[in-house]
Amino acid sequence: MKKIFSLSIIFVLIFITLLGCSKEESRDPLTVVENGASDYTIVRSSKASEAVINSTLTIKKALKENYSADIELKDDWLNEKSGEVPAEYEILVGVSNREETVDAAEELLSSDYVIKAAGKKIVIVGGSDAATVEGVKYFVENICAASDTQILLFEQTDEVEYRHEYNLSALKINGVDISEYKIVYDSSSSYGVERAISAQTSIRETCGKVIDVISDKDVEAEYEILVGNTLRAQSQERIAEYSRPNVYYTVAIKDNKLLIAYEGLRCGETAVKDFDALLREQKGVLDMTESNTDYTGNILSTVTSEKVSNTDVRAMTSNVLSHYYQQSDDPYNKRMEILADTYLTYLPDVIGLQECRDVDFNALFPLVSEYYGVVESTKVYQNPASNETIDYECTKILYRKDKFKYYDAEYEELIFDFNGKILAQNMKTISSAVFENKHTGDKFIFVNSHFISSYGDEATDGHKNIRVQNATQFASKIERLRVEHPDLPIITTGDYFTPKNTSANAYPAYDIIMGAGLSDASVEAKKKMSPGMGTSHLVGTSVASTNIDMVFADTEKCDILSHRIITNIYTKDASDHFPVYADISFKS
Repeated sequence: MKKIFSLSIIFVLIFITLLGCSKEESRDPLTVVENGASDYTIVRSSKASEAVINSTLTIKKALKENYSADIELKDDWLNEKSGEVPAEYEILVGVSNREETVDAAEELLSSDYVIKAAGKKIVIVGGSDAATVEGVKYFVENICAASDTQILLFEQTDEVEYRHEYNLSALKINGVDISEYKIVYDSSSSYGVERAISAQTSIRETCGKVIDVISDKDVEAEYEILVGNTLRAQSQERIAEYSRPNVYYTVAIKDNKLLIAYEGLRCGETAVKDFDALLREQKGVLDMTESNTDYTGNILSTVTSEKVSNTDVRAMTSNVLSHYYQQSDDPYNKRMEILADTYLTYLPDVIGLQECRDVDFNALFPLVSEYYGVVESTKVYQNPASNETIDYECTKILYRKDKFKYYDAEYEELIFDFNGKILAQNMKTISSAVFENKHTGDKFIFVNSHFISSYGDEATDGHKNIRVQNATQFASKIERLRVEHPDLPIITTGDYFTPKNTSANAYPAYDIIMGAGLSDASVEAKKKMSPGMGTSHLVGTSVASTNIDMVFADTEKCDILSHRIITNIYTKDASDHFPVYADISFKS
């Protein structure tokens, strides 16, 4: 941060040096410490932030180490019932109930601070907590430094008035000073507060004003900055004009509102960055009005979301990672919002979800339901060992309801023989449906599955055998669907938990899938946008080990145009699997 001290202070010091000063301008030095003793107490607000509290500790430590003085720390609370009044000798840190700090802070902007005497008191206060901490740092390093005399004096020449150089000397909206505004965040978004604080920081750093942040559920204020898809009418009206969700954003003035209007994570991040850049590009006075402020942008250039020409179906596979996975630094609802944002950005026609229990679906679906429907299938239970009812379906299928309708939807569990027992895992399933394009009449079969990853003793080869059984059941399903609908192309998605064959390893389950007349999009796609990348990874990292999330298609009836594994700063946090899509066209 560039620091520029007020020219007026410099001129005053020069004037004092050349001409001397009057009795009214001068004061006697304050004796802070003498021979290890001090009359002073360090005082901060009873509501002080942790940063300010820690800064008072640095003063105490410096005086102890450099002058052997053990000065008391206290907050500014006074027992009015007993008539308690402030002490005569205080080092006041930050804004408190002492009138000396209130007076000193009155004209300070966010990054400004002053260090000055007020009677027998020493005041260190900034226009924000961060600025107060900077003032304390200056006080400790330049005034509390060690001295051979063991006497610490606070001289008049020690007083400092630091004024930060801001881009904007004034920021107004329709002629109203920005300090009159409140920032409103979208309460429905897990990232709503975060984006609003980004806008708050941009304003603070460019013009020095700190604006309150409130929820869109709070009472509407006269002047507001609306961040995201808030409940305010101006946000709703602007976002309703967008032709695509989670792609377009706007910075504009409407009535007494400044709109930073968008939907979704990526749009939100880009929109607030553009708002920040807008403010930092300006100098002097900026008055934003309806006539000079209307910036609309999009994120198409950063996400490559346009379908390949002649695409009939964009198919995506997405393992959402069951809600059982949750960490304090990875809130569940944020993961669901990342996934929803990904779907709405890339707009696949069909999405095969895995590990999507009812609780996961109930959190995810409302975020995408404006554009997607869900296949409601008749559940066919095939576990001979149990008659228990399963009340959730983990391989759900979403589809663009504006483009498609479906029929013949089915659902079944994957079963397997383990040590002579016929078993099933209810998260490992197969879902399917026949889809018809409402506009063209084109039909195709879509199948989604999650193979069994492990069971029993992981050290045995039984797992490969289980996945072979899964693949065999899956291939039988494909063959049955092909017989029932002989003219229809087949597209499948899934977490198959089996990578493709390599020179070092053979995977029989993969061979069985391929033997069912299906081709791997990562191999056969004409345009490979993420060649050699894996899909399975640790949440929070972009390093993927193996490619087990796949899109297959019947290449006798389909051309696989493109394949992409979606890896970015968002999807790495959403699940332990990256979403994958393929653009597919039907052969005539």
